Amino acid sequence: MTLIRRLRGPEGCPWDRAQTSRSLAPFLLEEAYELVDAITHEDDQSIREELGDILLHIVFQAELARERGAFCLDDVIAQIVAKISARHAHLLDGQEPEPAATWETRKLREQGRTSIMEGVPRSLPALLRAWRCQQRAAEVGFDWPTAAARWAKVLEELRELEEAVERDDLDETAAELGDLLFALVAYGRHLNLVAEEALHGAVTRFSGRFAKMEGLLAERGTRLSVARLSDMEEAWKEVKDRERSAVEDCRGGPSAQ
Repeated sequence: MTLIRRLRGPEGCPWDRAQTSRSLAPFLLEEAYELVDAITHEDDQSIREELGDILLHIVFQAELARERGAFCLDDVIAQIVAKISARHAHLLDGQEPEPAATWETRKLREQGRTSIMEGVPRSLPALLRAWRCQQRAAEVGFDWPTAAARWAKVLEELRELEEAVERDDLDETAAELGDLLFALVAYGRHLNLVAEEALHGAVTRFSGRFAKMEGLLAERGTRLSVARLSDMEEAWKEVKDRERSAVEDCRGGPSAQ
């Protein structure tokens, strides 16, 4: 806190002095994603660094709030300690644990909200927001009862998407595509998978393979801008075959699969 106050002081850093809570928000979001990347890659050194970056933002935001007379860092810490202590009274004070539904209802009262869907940030990536909304609904018992029911919903939404496409209705098609993605998020929850993370993995694999495909075409003297689809498909298949062979080698050969 002392460092931030010095940077914000009359002889401090012009950039730090110019910042506001709103101007810092995009940087905080970026740092949060960088921390998630570090955790995903199990890179402890990067995790430590990114945690520090986020902590800096927390301290910075608290100092800006203190400057405008709203609250200070001690208030932030005291509030979260009180909230977590109240929600875990069964562990800390020997009280009976609350059912999930009761917990959600009490949170509504605590926060002055009228729906458990309130408080899920609209700025979350859509798949992650869907997962979180579904998770909250499931905590009060509103969920598909079985894996089969969830998969049936996926197939139902796929059929409805196909029908909307056949009717050439763009608005309806967009709505049905959204419903299909929402149903897939729910099925992923049954598999203990977060759809947002699964899609990130798919995009990473695709971009990596595409770059390798470009490399293969370049080795063969073919520029991507003039390559035929058949050339790209052949190179793409070779990239996937190489990846598969590498995995088999790591596992000790095809028989190990």
